[in-house]
Amino acid sequence: MNLTPIRGRAVHNLRVLLLILLIVYVIITIPVVLISRNINRYSTSNIQHDGLVIAKSLTSVLNARIDSYRTLVESPGYSPGSYDEAYYREACRTLGEILEYTEADFIFTEKQVDDTTAMYILDGEDPSSESFSPVGTEDSISAVELEAFRTQEPQVTDLIDDPVWGEYITAFAPIIDKRDGTFLGLVGVDYSKESIEDVKVTLFWSLGIGMTLLIIILTALSYVIYLILQARHVQDHLTRLYNRAFLTKSLHRQVRKSRRREAELGLLMIDIDWFKQVNDREGHAAGDEVLVQVGRMLQHSTRPHDICSRYGGDEFVILLPACREEECRAVAVRILEHARTLHTPGGRAVTLSIGLTRALGGTTAEELLEQADLALYRAKELGRDRVAVFEHGIG
Repeated sequence: MNLTPIRGRAVHNLRVLLLILLIVYVIITIPVVLISRNINRYSTSNIQHDGLVIAKSLTSVLNARIDSYRTLVESPGYSPGSYDEAYYREACRTLGEILEYTEADFIFTEKQVDDTTAMYILDGEDPSSESFSPVGTEDSISAVELEAFRTQEPQVTDLIDDPVWGEYITAFAPIIDKRDGTFLGLVGVDYSKESIEDVKVTLFWSLGIGMTLLIIILTALSYVIYLILQARHVQDHLTRLYNRAFLTKSLHRQVRKSRRREAELGLLMIDIDWFKQVNDREGHAAGDEVLVQVGRMLQHSTRPHDICSRYGGDEFVILLPACREEECRAVAVRILEHARTLHTPGGRAVTLSIGLTRALGGTTAEELLEQADLALYRAKELGRDRVAVFEHGIG
């Protein structure tokens, strides 16, 4: 055997694969470089977005018990015994649990004292921590924070440097009693600079891994598409059904699957009655139109996973996977009924003859086709426009 053509094709395919890889790499690298240059902005934006989402979500959590929270906010003082300490501890514990499952560094609620001062109400920090701010603790207000108090709208800061708390981003969301619209203060969610750096590292790794995987996937996909385009088409050019080559492969695969899973497999062989007369009397263009009509009808009359194919000339074969005998009969009858609604361009009614068989035991693909052909021949013998089922002994 001369292996030169095979080797030549292999070398050609390898060159095509490498070319596709290079093209995909260049296409993907351009946006990756642009994204990398703006990674700081992306990481900051990501933190700001996450902070706003958490802050807004927490306002809904607080609204679930807005009476208790409003009473706490409106308390004239926070000395022991002057407010609902049980609710306060429970609410702080809830914020702490949320803080534990997010990437945030601090979660708190506050109310405004004046244009320069805010007062902490709830704090998600561990009460034993030095960072914990008990209810009633006052702190200065940033410009963005003041804007959130004034507008009662969600706000988020850029990275700011505080002499006490260090560098951080804070997202604010208003706490409003939905019953009467009373503004009760803000939920605050802090992210430190270290959190932003962590996001940057994550983004760099994600970008690198994602780019690598994307290059591999797109290259493989492009190469598969290239190979598919080289291969023989599986679709009949006229009827848009599967062609005989695809049917043959599918039939062998379905027979093996049926045997392995002990599942039922039906096969219909279909022939257009008096088709030669259509070609002779109305012309081949009319015959082609009939074939197209029948192909379209077969697709509409079968299940999505059934395999409809043009077997050759005016013959069609349909594979019916996982189809019991009565279901196969029902499909065949439905096809006959739908065919009777079709007409040739010249107005002549279209009818079909159908041979039906099923895979039993060790039936091979070739035997199924032979059985269906015998059943089809019997349908024609009996007068056409009918279904005949293969039975042993009929030849």
